[in-house]
Amino acid sequence: TDRQTDRQTDRQTDRQTVGIFVFGVVPTVWCCSPIHARRHDTDEKCEQLRALGADETINYSTTDFVKYCRENTGSLFSGGGYDVVVNFTGGDTWAKSLKCVKLGGRVLTCGATAGFDPPTDLRFIWTAEMDIRGSNGWQRSDLDELLRLTKTGEFSPVIDSRVPLEEGISAHRALEERKFFGKIVINADASI
Repeated sequence: TDRQTDRQTDRQTDRQTVGIFVFGVVPTVWCCSPIHARRHDTDEKCEQLRALGADETINYSTTDFVKYCRENTGSLFSGGGYDVVVNFTGGDTWAKSLKCVKLGGRVLTCGATAGFDPPTDLRFIWTAEMDIRGSNGWQRSDLDELLRLTKTGEFSPVIDSRVPLEEGISAHRALEERKFFGKIVINADASI
């Protein structure tokens, strides 16, 4: 049916959106435009995202991103908000992310590193008539395509660092402390 076809297309788009963010941060050429990327921690990381092609970044450790969204896009009932909001972490950003979706918009969730049981204000879900979807970001064919694009040089993932396996604990600590940008690759034979 048309609804099944639409749902399959939506799933593919969701996987591509999440997969691209997960694989390489923000290659905007392959995503919808404009790209509004939120990045925690530092203004330096916001600059790095802009260098990769993000049209706009928000350091949500210093800026109330819900207020920023509404001031810059308008209220929910005047058409404000974003078409798609991707939430990777859950936790304290979850409820705020719901407040940034436009009427009929979508929230994609694909992680819970900051907490798997965040509070949810149901009023924002029904009032905005939003669609909330879980996405694991990948199917084998998606990963194969990203690897092919990387091999041919059409896509370059952002690599923060490559560390040998024996430094895996310090690499994990960098993840926990959010002291990285891009991917940390742990390799049994990586040079420092």
